[in-house]
Amino acid sequence: IQAEKSIIDGYISLTFERNITFKANLFSLNLKYNFPFTRTSAFLTQENKNYSSTENIEGSIALSSGNNYINLSNNTSVSKGGILLYPFLDKNFNGIYDDDEYLVKINTLKILSGKVIYSEYDSIVRITDLNSFTNYKIEFSDNNLDNIAWRFKHNTYQVMIDPNQFKRIDIPVVIVGEANGMVLMNRDNNLKGIGRITVHFYKKNNSNIIATTLSEGDGYVYYMGLEPGEYIARLDTEQLSKLDFNVEPKEINFTIKTNEEGDIYDGINFILSKKITLKKK
Repeated sequence: IQAEKSIIDGYISLTFERNITFKANLFSLNLKYNFPFTRTSAFLTQENKNYSSTENIEGSIALSSGNNYINLSNNTSVSKGGILLYPFLDKNFNGIYDDDEYLVKINTLKILSGKVIYSEYDSIVRITDLNSFTNYKIEFSDNNLDNIAWRFKHNTYQVMIDPNQFKRIDIPVVIVGEANGMVLMNRDNNLKGIGRITVHFYKKNNSNIIATTLSEGDGYVYYMGLEPGEYIARLDTEQLSKLDFNVEPKEINFTIKTNEEGDIYDGINFILSKKITLKKK
């Protein structure tokens, strides 16, 4: 006869066995319970006048001396590894966690395995229970940052796990600014917003396009994601040529300043007009 009851994170069972041939009675009590930091079990038996008991406890301790962190687990950590993520505000855009910079708190990321621990105390994200010599892909979303003007410099990382140690990965978060304005059409000295006009952004003294946006239906232009620096905004010349439009000004020079809350330049304003075609008599 056996009775078993499941409990949260464990179970308890009671067994009675009667051996008719040897006229022996066997009673046994088995208890298992899993704490967050360890697994425990106890087994007690009585056979006639003989008693025996077995107790077991298992788990692991992982230490990270660099930040005085102790991780207790009810799984074995021998030969496994972990990751320490240091997301920081990279004020000077050098990708290095400098003394005058601080950690940024994040509350979510994507990884296919392991246990992710978000710390309210020091903003370090710890990932434990990872298999050694395995590449893990970690993904971040800009939407999970506290400030709309912050962006992850890289949204995806691939990390190879070393056995029996935590691997530190610095995650730079950069500050970006926004540029906005209007694209207006001049018809008989009447200005009205025009949509779907392509606006390109260039770094100053660089002919490569770094960002592109379209004006909205009312002519509003908006782009968020420019790192601090000097820029030039121009309308797409090929599109203007197909539409037979002139534009003033030809280009707009502006600067995105360094600011922890992000900088805004409100002056990307272009005025379009239809080209005048002279008819021959």
